[in-house]
Parts: sequence; structure tokens; C-alpha cells
Amino acid sequence: MSTPYILRDHRLLLQVTDSIFNDPDLEGSELYRRATACLEVLDHRESQRYNKPSWIPASVRRNSDFSIKRLIEAFYYTAQDLHLSSGSRYILASVCACDRLVDTAVDGKSSMSTGLSRSELLARELSRMASDIWYAQMSSILWSPVDGDECCENVRQQLLVRDAFACFKTGSMDVKAPRSPFNTESRQQRLEPTPILQGAWLEQSKVRLLGTSLSDGWAVDFLDRFLEIKITCVPVNSPRNNLLLAPMAAASFHSYMWTLKPTQTPDRYKVIDHSGSRMIGGGVHNGDYITFAAKRRGIEPPDRDYLLVHAAYTSILHRSGFSWWMQVTTDTPLMEHYLGSGEDDIGGRRDGDDTPKVQGSGRNASWARVDSPPDVLLPPLVRALLACAAISLAFVVWILIPGTSTYYHT
Repeated sequence: MSTPYILRDHRLLLQVTDSIFNDPDLEGSELYRRATACLEVLDHRESQRYNKPSWIPASVRRNSDFSIKRLIEAFYYTAQDLHLSSGSRYILASVCACDRLVDTAVDGKSSMSTGLSRSELLARELSRMASDIWYAQMSSILWSPVDGDECCENVRQQLLVRDAFACFKTGSMDVKAPRSPFNTESRQQRLEPTPILQGAWLEQSKVRLLGTSLSDGWAVDFLDRFLEIKITCVPVNSPRNNLLLAPMAAASFHSYMWTLKPTQTPDRYKVIDHSGSRMIGGGVHNGDYITFAAKRRGIEPPDRDYLLVHAAYTSILHRSGFSWWMQVTTDTPLMEHYLGSGEDDIGGRRDGDDTPKVQGSGRNASWARVDSPPDVLLPPLVRALLACAAISLAFVVWILIPGTSTYYHT
């Protein structure tokens, strides 16, 4: 079978995509309608070998409704959830570009060279674009584990200082943390640096610039167009590419069971964790917000763009159905705005306000809570008692716990 057109001439695909993307007369609603119509070919019986290609693992085939059509839709809706208007338009334009390339190649009829009908050719192009370009390029950034020895002890020491010896996800404290009434031996374990991006793009002994190979060029271009970011290399031994996590939280983060969704406020993230009550820990939970303090003591917070890539990939895995093993163990339907709407992703601390604060439903007793029921639903006496209790607890915490964390919940 001949090489798909999009792989034979990727530059032409980009040119056609740009032409559609930049068409001032093509409104978003019309582009969406056209792209949706193109995707219908993947529902045809003769196109099922492209909609559910042979590379899909047998376990996914048996347990999930994963398909190329769902994968393409997952890319689009993930961009929507992340407020990436250009990224979502790029996905639609690329789908329509495949349709236009097929029209040019076969003149609207069957192809003599492949023996495929027009709809089969379009299904083939869409399938290879979604799997060989989009999914493959994102996977190359995230699916190649980093050897634990590569994250040097120096990075761990920096993270301990930056994050005040604490794992924000579980509430655990590092074994080197100062003892306090809220930091007992039962809560302590060795926390480790957890790389955010861990694929082939990691900088090792020197800066490695991408774009030297065809595949690298595709990856750089895709991140630029889809996620509206530019990443040329990732320093593995840097606080920017690491979170300080307990082993359980690190394993689930690298398994894409939870992620951090960037908000419109710098260094502020929404916790996305649909594992519900099955995730044990006293730290942040789904819907909570966490804000990493700006660069302090010369140690940088986690890089927003790196976390954006992780959040996007996590969303795509769940929305497409590829992470079928998660769908049978979670409490929330994953296809309905996996990353959540953006209506509550706008807030944040005021300029100059560096006071630790909490927002969400974090369960650690030393953290205050907001997002409580409206006052009108509580009797005045109950409101007064709750206020006194909150003030007393805050005073005790302030007295007993020295120092402040370099991340805080907002």
C-alpha cells in the first residue's frame, strides 16, 4: 500500500492547514461543521481498519471504545478545555486539510494506485495524522522514563527547600523535615524529584536543540501549533522540570492518573484527579488549586509549559478512551470536560500578596477551606462557631509551625 499523503509530504500538509487556518472568511462554526463532516468517514464499515487500526493494543480493543475518531475529538476538546483557541482551530483545519489533499490526489473518485475509495483514503489520512503525527509526537515527550539516578541529589535538595519538605499531593513530609506536632514520624517518607517531561527531549550533558531530524521537526511544530508553546529542550536536572512527590503520587502522576491544569494566573494550577476516594492522602484533591511561589532562594517553580504538555496528554488519554483501565476505577465520567471548565480558573492572589492560602476541598486539617456552602444556608450561630474554630486553628498553626511553604493552596 502506498505511503499516506500526509507522511509523504508533511510540508504540504502544513501549507494546506495554514491556508485553511488563516482563511478570514472561514468562521469557527463553519470550520467545525466541515471537520465534523470529514470525520464521519471513520464511521463507515469499510473504514474500520483505519478507525481502529491494528496497532491498538488488544487490551484496549477489548475494554474500551477507543478509536481514531475519538482520538481526534479528544485533541480538539482538550484544546477547548485549556482555552487554546488557536490550538482547537488548528485541529479542525488539519482535518479539513486531509480532506483537501485527498480531493487533489484522487479528484473525488477512487485512486488507481491504491484501489481505495475516496472515503477510505480520507479515513487513512486522518488515521495516520492522528496516530503517527499527533499522538506519536506527544508520546515521545512523555513515555520514555527517566532513570532515577539521572535526577541528582542536588535537585532533590533544591526541591526540599522550594516545597518546604512537603508533597502537596499526599500531605507527606520528607524524612529530613523538621519535627512538629503536625509532622509526626507516621507522616514522613522520602520524597523524590518527579520529572514532568521525561521523553527523548531531555537535555543530558549539553543543550540539545530539536529540529535536526524529520520527527523532531514535526514534534516542535505540533507543540507550537496545538499547545501554542515553544519547547526546544528540557533540562532533566532542573527544578523547572520536577515536582517533589511521595512515591505513590509520583507513580500515579507518571501513569497520568492526575495532572495539574495551568490557569490564567502565573504559577497557579487546578488539580485534576478523577480517581476520587481511591486516592489516599491528606493533600490536594480534584478541584483544588495550588500556587507555587515565584522564584525564591534562586529556585524556580515548575515550568508552566511542561505542566501544560502533561495536562494535555493526560486529558487526551482519558477522553479518547485509551486509558481504559482508569475508566473502570474512577468516580467521574471522563469524557465530559476531563480538565473541567475554565470559569473558575481565572482567580488568584493579588499582586504582592504572598500569604499562604487554600482554595478547594483539601483535607489536611492545618489548611483552611473555602468553597464552603453560602452563608445564607447556615444559621448565624453555626456561622459564628465555625468562624471562631477557624481563627483558633489558624492561630495554633501559626504558632506551632515555623516558616512558610514555597507553594500554597489558593
